[in-house]
Amino acid sequence: MRKSLTSAAVLLGLSASIVAGASAPATATGTYAASIVGNGSSFQDDFQQQCKKAFNADTKTGGGMALGITASYTKSSSGDGRSALNTGSADFAGTDSTGTVSTTLTSANSVYIPIAAAPVAFFFNLKTAGGTVISGLNLDSITLSKIFRGDITYWDNAAIKTQNATVALPHYLISVQYRSGDSGTSKNMFKYFNATAAASSWNTLDGIWVNGNKGTVVGTSNSGGSALVANVVATANSIGYADLSDVSSTLKLVALKNAKGAYVKPTAAAATAFISGTGVLTEDATYKGVYSIDWTKQVTGAYQFTILTYMLAKTSGTGFDAPHNASVKAYATYVVKNCTSNPAGKGSPGFVSPGATVIAKANAQIAKL
Repeated sequence: MRKSLTSAAVLLGLSASIVAGASAPATATGTYAASIVGNGSSFQDDFQQQCKKAFNADTKTGGGMALGITASYTKSSSGDGRSALNTGSADFAGTDSTGTVSTTLTSANSVYIPIAAAPVAFFFNLKTAGGTVISGLNLDSITLSKIFRGDITYWDNAAIKTQNATVALPHYLISVQYRSGDSGTSKNMFKYFNATAAASSWNTLDGIWVNGNKGTVVGTSNSGGSALVANVVATANSIGYADLSDVSSTLKLVALKNAKGAYVKPTAAAATAFISGTGVLTEDATYKGVYSIDWTKQVTGAYQFTILTYMLAKTSGTGFDAPHNASVKAYATYVVKNCTSNPAGKGSPGFVSPGATVIAKANAQIAKL
């Protein structure tokens, strides 16, 4: 990134003030943009909304960085966020996966910053033939993979009944709800199924449903996690997936079978158990700051399908703007210090800290901006 000596000096002062908690120096005209716009991952939307609210308040009242910057974030999808950053219509992106050939973002001109971990929940809307709400289901990844692939089509399928012997499962068609567009949540689900469900063969090139399902369209398309949740609420006999913080309290959660053989519902505590129990994560060889998760790891009390989510910012290239990136750096620094380290505080209760090693990498990635 090209900066003037003045910009570099101010940024060094900013980083020091945030870490120390002291007031930042007055902003030099043109060094920072007054507002920055983020776009992308609906998975991390609740985290972003809570954190940017705290950031916007602190930058106006002090909070260690009285810069007067206003941050905003619009949820869409990971792919849309990367495209918006690529064209310059967004100053930063939210993404749950690395880019595809649809943009010119590369490891040389952009930086991935891990900001949180969270469970991907499976949830359903189902009643017995007599009209009683079914309040819980146990399912393993093999069964879930077959449901979303369209290989299991009825709720009283033998594979589901075997895991739920005391539940009066009805002979109703399963209504699958899935994400439209290039969804990072979907891409992670494809990868999770391939890692944990024997004989699964999802295409993981991107997060587009028809591509992941190798040309087969199963279910109903939904634009964004919130829309998917709303459609499961409105559709009898349906099943879907989204970040836990998006899931309506009226829906029932699947207890997912983990690698230890226990059925565990998605919670912040179970996600923390998984992240802390997996040990050192493997960093991507090309995209630094991006980590592979071993979903086969045996961890007591863990919710197995837990993922990391990222901020993505430019260091050069088309649409790069130094004042806006300076403000993005200020925001990213604030996010990692105040929200990533304590998601239940200024972040969101549905998210958890990714751990000290990942946080250290996040700060190293921010330093590249």
